[in-house]
Amino acid sequence: MFLCAAGTVALGANPEWEGLQKSGRWKVLRSQVENRLKANPKDGEALFWRSKVLMAFGDYEEAYRVAKESTKLLPQSADAWAQLSASAGFMVARAGVLKKMSFATDCRDAGKKALELDHKNTVALEVMANFYRQAPGIIGGDSAKADSTRVVLDSIDPEAKARRVLKEAYRSGDKSRFESALKQAMQSHPKAAWPFVEAAHRAMDKENTRPKDAQAFAKAAIENDKYSARAHAYLAQSLAAEGKWTEFDAALANAEKIMPENLHPHYMAAQWLISSSKEPKRAEALVRKYMRQEPEGGTPSLGHAHRAMAQLLEGQGDKAGAIRELKEASKRLPKDKDSASRLSSLIATDLKRLGG
Repeated sequence: MFLCAAGTVALGANPEWEGLQKSGRWKVLRSQVENRLKANPKDGEALFWRSKVLMAFGDYEEAYRVAKESTKLLPQSADAWAQLSASAGFMVARAGVLKKMSFATDCRDAGKKALELDHKNTVALEVMANFYRQAPGIIGGDSAKADSTRVVLDSIDPEAKARRVLKEAYRSGDKSRFESALKQAMQSHPKAAWPFVEAAHRAMDKENTRPKDAQAFAKAAIENDKYSARAHAYLAQSLAAEGKWTEFDAALANAEKIMPENLHPHYMAAQWLISSSKEPKRAEALVRKYMRQEPEGGTPSLGHAHRAMAQLLEGQGDKAGAIRELKEASKRLPKDKDSASRLSSLIATDLKRLGG
């Protein structure tokens, strides 16, 4: 099994939609894309973006189908071919044995087509770098090509390089290496939100929690992108760590005012409270609030939220309530089959423990 899909799909020439994607505002983007498609179902650009939206909501199979349709309407669009390559890559890991090779071939061929049309297409470069690294040799896997493709990508997209260096540093387990890479990322990209979000996350590490640092980093991230849900969440968590509950509530209220369609900060804040065994009633209210609307793309499903609620109720001695929430969780699984399978397994284990 291998994954040739890029973690983040590159952007088409639509500044407004590019901005929505960058900030993870998938529900707003979905609404605008759907409106375009109502006016013209054969709008190739709108289909290209719809594929991105579908991937964000975990509907990878439909994203792949829509991406294919987009390339038929936009045969000379490198972005469309790159999106098809990325969506095929996600399907490789989710397909049965008989279909893996077909998706892998589509991933490879679409990526190559995108680079023929635009040799600087960053999505296609990342897809192909991953493909060459992870695919078996029989269909084109080649570590030397992976390295050379990555060199080209790094020269075109410094932020992609910084993200990769940071990820590699994290995986190495060397804390000093990670801290150095993170510091370099913040210095090199002072107007980007993501390095400061990662720094805030790091500052909230349970082994060495630094609330003041987390607040500073989270505020810097929000300054760079006010729609950064994770930044708002880490700000709230850091305030909770200091017991500043008025400020905690205000931080989440501000996040909701800015992006009412995305309550992920509330869920992340609740998860921190649960793991820290603090303010169970406040955590319960936050989870219940999160469950009142459809989650944003790329955020925990309602199934995950109901399981979190079950954990809260179990901790408060409400065994019957916990079982009820777990059964509800089993009805609200993610669209992605892999994620749904993992959550189902956790729910089954919880129910067995509770005798449900």
